[in-house]
Amino acid sequence: MTDTTHQKFIRAGLQRYPELGYHKLSVRALAAEAGVSPGMFHHLFTGKDAFIREMLRHHDRLIWGGLENAALPDNPFAALRGAIYITACSMRDNLAMVNRLLADSADGVAVVNDFIKANMEKRLAFFTQLLEACAETDDSRPAATTQRLAYLGCSVSAAMVVGVRFGQRGLLPGFIGGEVTEILSDEAIMQRIDWSLGTMFPSYEAQLHSSFKNKPIAPLRQEAPK
Repeated sequence: MTDTTHQKFIRAGLQRYPELGYHKLSVRALAAEAGVSPGMFHHLFTGKDAFIREMLRHHDRLIWGGLENAALPDNPFAALRGAIYITACSMRDNLAMVNRLLADSADGVAVVNDFIKANMEKRLAFFTQLLEACAETDDSRPAATTQRLAYLGCSVSAAMVVGVRFGQRGLLPGFIGGEVTEILSDEAIMQRIDWSLGTMFPSYEAQLHSSFKNKPIAPLRQEAPK
């Protein structure tokens, strides 16, 4: 099916926004990428903010659809593990967009900040519910839910966002800079998830294996980081 002009503009925005950002993303740049007349933009969108808002909503559906449609296990530990993995992989696959959103947010772009706030509220509520369900089973290492959220986010996802951004800007020392891509693999992401959940919930491994019983699961990695 051929894309409509509206769809072409949205796709063009998804292509050019990570590179150009809010302030440099012009109607001409969008039209050139979409292969349509610039005049069509004003027939389809009431303004730049309206376009950015719709583009980000479309991006949100693409990125988070996997999580929202995932058939997560009933066991909260297995569900949390799976949900974090889907989320982290989505971030990994869209780091250019993530970093651009953070840059525009820091620059005070209101439409971007509104999107991040609404998005974060939904995602944090989802993960809070899962973390609290895990804590009902194993709270032998007591901590506030916000502390657990912070630890989980920093150890699993923030490492990718910060590592890649610093690496691209040449801010990392040589002995680390050349290895940043290694933290982006599926295996590395799952390893950080297992380390984090195992630290917060001492019975995590036993709970996970009891959930899957005789079914195979991705191996838990017990060795500490070197």
